[in-house]
Amino acid sequence: MNCCRKKKDETREVVITIHRKDVMYEIRNLGYVEGDVMDGENGHRKHQMQDIGEDGNVDRVTRIMDLAFAECCNACGRYAYEEIEDGMTDDDAYREETGYVLRLKMPRAYSQTGIRLLTKYIHEYMVDCVMAEWTELVNPESTARWREKCAVLAEQISVTLAARYGVMTRPTRPF
Repeated sequence: MNCCRKKKDETREVVITIHRKDVMYEIRNLGYVEGDVMDGENGHRKHQMQDIGEDGNVDRVTRIMDLAFAECCNACGRYAYEEIEDGMTDDDAYREETGYVLRLKMPRAYSQTGIRLLTKYIHEYMVDCVMAEWTELVNPESTARWREKCAVLAEQISVTLAARYGVMTRPTRPF
């Protein structure tokens, strides 16, 4: 018996779904608050900040959300790897997905609480990336704060993926 041979059921498939409407709801709320605290500011800038989720702006917001989610998928690298299919094609056509789905193959010992935390980090990362990009256009004074939040969340995603869960066993030696 080879003790180093991998068992067939060492991994579990995990599906994380980030609902677009929930991310948009939070972005709209934060945009309104961000605009509301722009005291004494130009009324047009304030209005642009609060209209982050309106029809004319949602296309750009969606593209930023797509990019942020793709970055999260890439960060999940070894767990989210998908082979390229023969003849695969891709394009940059605008689409408003109803949700963002990430399929992972996680070690069997990985914790459900780790997955829940990862899901929340991804959601927040997407929101903060949109806010960072949008404030760069309409309220540059707050961009650094949003960029810092993105960096912290990217690090938290990485730490959560690298966390060791489960029982750690040490080999026993008879002598």
